[in-house]
Amino acid sequence: MKWVPPVRKSPFKLRSLFLLSFCLLWPALPSPASAYARIVSLKPNITEILFALGVGPQVVGVTQFCKRPPEVKALPKVADYLQAFPEAILLLKPDLVLGTKENGSQKEIQFLLDRGLSVLTLGSSADSSSAEIQALKSRGIEVDGLGFATLDQTTRSIEAMGELLGRGEAAKEMTRRMRSELDTLKQKAASLPKIRVLYVVGYQPLVVAGGNNFFDEAGDYIGAENVAHQSRLKYPYYTTELLIRAAPEVVFDFAMGSEAEANARSQNGEFWKQFSSIPAVKNGRVYALDIEKMRAVPSLPETLKELFLLLHPKGN
Repeated sequence: MKWVPPVRKSPFKLRSLFLLSFCLLWPALPSPASAYARIVSLKPNITEILFALGVGPQVVGVTQFCKRPPEVKALPKVADYLQAFPEAILLLKPDLVLGTKENGSQKEIQFLLDRGLSVLTLGSSADSSSAEIQALKSRGIEVDGLGFATLDQTTRSIEAMGELLGRGEAAKEMTRRMRSELDTLKQKAASLPKIRVLYVVGYQPLVVAGGNNFFDEAGDYIGAENVAHQSRLKYPYYTTELLIRAAPEVVFDFAMGSEAEANARSQNGEFWKQFSSIPAVKNGRVYALDIEKMRAVPSLPETLKELFLLLHPKGN
């Protein structure tokens, strides 16, 4: 029997066959952008960031306090501001749950982890799934250094979320713009005298922003000095005596802005009439603002610009 040598396919034909096979299979391969098709958010600012990154259609559950953008109002509510509702989350069958260390209830998060859910708790690798931690570590991102307590943490957390969700370039462009706008504000504020400000976040009792928090840090960008800066508590109760002694020149009343009912606004307005000796009240510089705008989100520089103009109407 005559030996017939095997037919050798040319490198060109092999390459063509490989490319054809890849093209046929490619639509079925998971892409970074579609790695998580069902996302639950356990914090309002995380929800807003997800939509800003362009993955809003993948969000299937949010908190009772998520109001922005408007379309989140129709989504199932699976948490309040401090605590997650694990049974409600399980019913949604998410492939990613996003929360933060400061408002995530460790017991509920562990419940979700024990049932195999993918969880990323920004600021805590101990309360996150190993796969999500490794995905970020492979890009040089350490979860324990993230969060939203400061502006720097906020921009780094936005970038981390973008990397995890296949929106890395969009996130970096977003934070580049944020940093640029914040730097411009900071330079303007540095040349102006600082105005003594009280940030109010609640009534009955009166709750204000103390030191070492998001509001306090904003002072460098809007030309303000937080009169409650010395408090060791982030959000202390404020007595009448402390209020009179602090003598703020301006009051930013975020509690008014967050309480939509007309009677609540009226009651808060009446509250300030009893302090006519305080410069902010005497000079009509008590401003009602929407707390929804003062969050660690990409639009924050716009909010700080608004505060800057209220403080320094002639300094722009």
